[in-house]
Amino acid sequence: MNQFGIYQHSNSKKRVLNSLNFVVFQGESVGIIGPNGLGKTTLFRAILLPKHRH
Repeated sequence: MNQFGIYQHSNSKKRVLNSLNFVVFQGESVGIIGPNGLGKTTLFRAILLPKHRH
């Protein structure tokens, strides 16, 4: 299980997401929809590139 935090800004201490747990089975697709600036790209980067965990 991967747990990570996503912060409002790179220099901010305000955490906007503490942890996220989900399972994607082979053959399934996952999508995140929402308005511009919501943090969709940041979320995917945190999932795919977890080297900057807090």
